[in-house]
Amino acid sequence: MASGLRTVEVRMGQFRASRDAEVALETSSLGSCVAVALYDPEARVAGLCHILLDRESRFPGGVPERCADFAIPAALAEMVTLGASPERVVAHLAGGGNMFRGVTDPVYDVGSWNVAAAKEVLEALGIPVVTEDVGGSNPRRLRIEVATGHTSVHFPAGRGGA
Repeated sequence: MASGLRTVEVRMGQFRASRDAEVALETSSLGSCVAVALYDPEARVAGLCHILLDRESRFPGGVPERCADFAIPAALAEMVTLGASPERVVAHLAGGGNMFRGVTDPVYDVGSWNVAAAKEVLEALGIPVVTEDVGGSNPRRLRIEVATGHTSVHFPAGRGGA
């Protein structure tokens, strides 16, 4: 983590975009939620989504910002207003864990649904996924530095990787 950067926390169901070189965007803790970090390396514009649910259509009347199919295009649109070009944007994924250890019924594997939905949306938008740290059963946080696009995944002390 670079020193001197101001961290902007992106909480569950939120997305943010920035071109401020003094900022790093970072999710709050991810369990079954998935983080999608977007970056345009030429414009140096970053976006970060903290996705709670896969598809808005499955949760009518809910908060659309929490869903992959709404949040990712909305974050990309916000990035474009800051100078990003969709053709240059790449994505990094983290989270999407199965937080119900020992439960194998796929109906409870919300994390897998979230990861699959995020990848489908990114593919439809033509955005390649360049790194991912998904699955498992450990919580984590994703951070992206706006100036460089450097991403890092952090695990709570003693929890290790997925």
